[in-house]
Amino acid sequence: MTRPHQVRFLSDTAGALDVVVKLTVVHSTRLFMEWLAYKRSTIASSHCNHVLSLRNALSLSLSYRCTQCTESAACHCSPLCLLSGRSIMAEDMQRAVGDVLKRVLMVPPTHFTVEYTINPWMGGVVDKDKAQKQWSDLKVAIEKEGVKVDTLDHVKGLPDMVFVCNSGIVRGNKVYLSRFQHKERTGEQEHYLKWFEQQGFEIYGRDYVDHFEGGGDACFSSYDTLWAGFGPRSNKSVYEKISALGDFDTVICELKLPQFYHLDTCFCPVSEKAALWYPPAFSVATQEAIKKRLPDSIAVSDKEANAFVCNAITIRKTVISPIGVSQDTKDRLAKIGYSVTEVDMSEFMKSGGACQCLVLKL
Repeated sequence: MTRPHQVRFLSDTAGALDVVVKLTVVHSTRLFMEWLAYKRSTIASSHCNHVLSLRNALSLSLSYRCTQCTESAACHCSPLCLLSGRSIMAEDMQRAVGDVLKRVLMVPPTHFTVEYTINPWMGGVVDKDKAQKQWSDLKVAIEKEGVKVDTLDHVKGLPDMVFVCNSGIVRGNKVYLSRFQHKERTGEQEHYLKWFEQQGFEIYGRDYVDHFEGGGDACFSSYDTLWAGFGPRSNKSVYEKISALGDFDTVICELKLPQFYHLDTCFCPVSEKAALWYPPAFSVATQEAIKKRLPDSIAVSDKEANAFVCNAITIRKTVISPIGVSQDTKDRLAKIGYSVTEVDMSEFMKSGGACQCLVLKL
């Protein structure tokens, strides 16, 4: 059973920092290891007296440095979260990822077309100028929320590379790479890998054989909870390996409908207690798990689900969604403190994707 602890450690070394440690301890061994890490990294410092926080987030591959001055890692033992770019407290582990999102990756639709059929939505001729405008509008909507957008060039001959959410799943400075089920998309993998290497990510999944389609089927609602979709595209077994990304709970979600082939087509985390979701896309057991863990979740209608309303991105108190959110859903979101920004995604829906498909959270 998890129990909160307030622990105050006093250094043996004169002049060393006095750190207040607020953390959640699962096992006494873990508490001891965190104490040992603190003791080993604390050295004398006569000119820095900041009170800093050590959390139970060592598994996030954290960079240790002070966020208030230029003191070294050895002086502080104050983890800086690489996902948000700031130091966070233990209670932030339960905060929604959208609350602290600072950076995403997008691929412009330079070579976007519909050339094959690998999901029930694919078909039609893409208006390239319209697609570029829609992509740019989405990028602007994200930037207006204070999020930095990195871009990766679209490679000719890989039309679905624009759906960069499927490149992998990121937590801190770690990424677990995708392994696509359909041969039409396997060529994308080497380009994503190169980008992650250039950015200095710690990379997992290079040689695994399980099918896994990245952020399309897996998403963190908070630092300590991963929602893990399996069925049409990703293998259930892959999530045992993804646990290498850190210490977090994994909620397995069984997808039942072919038209909702990825988790992000029917599920969008909004807050610590809510998501937009389409219940018929899930098994009964998964429906019960979502209701239990996210009790304020909002079920969308058939019409909304088919408009890809759940393929949305939550940033701070804004849900960026394709056009088609009903007034009832907007009102229910407003009651829990969220507004909706709608972006036309009609060209990308010809290939079975929308807002979230076009964005990888970093």
